[in-house]
Amino acid sequence: MLRLALRDGDKWVVTKFIKEHNHELMSPSKVPWRGSTKSFISEDEKDRRIRELTIELNNERQRFKRRCAAYQEQLNMVLKFVEEHTDHLSGRVKDIVENIRELENEQPENSDCRCV
Repeated sequence: MLRLALRDGDKWVVTKFIKEHNHELMSPSKVPWRGSTKSFISEDEKDRRIRELTIELNNERQRFKRRCAAYQEQLNMVLKFVEEHTDHLSGRVKDIVENIRELENEQPENSDCRCV
């Protein structure tokens, strides 16, 4: 078996050679060509594609970081709103408790009037 690779766009290099075969060798004119199923990609094209994919990956990573930062900011805003609302409700509860105590203190202890 013989495996070839196209290097630098114009140079064919043997990448694998196995001396023993399980079939008879054929002349190049009798070997069926499967050009539609295989395409030869040079090393330069592979390197270019790797660079393109690396750039695409880095761009996606940056978009992900920006999206995470935006989500973090929104979450912090929601948490701040919840904290402010909790403080407001705590103040209201405190006011209500004080009002009830004042009402209880205003009524005479032996009064027949009961608070509902």
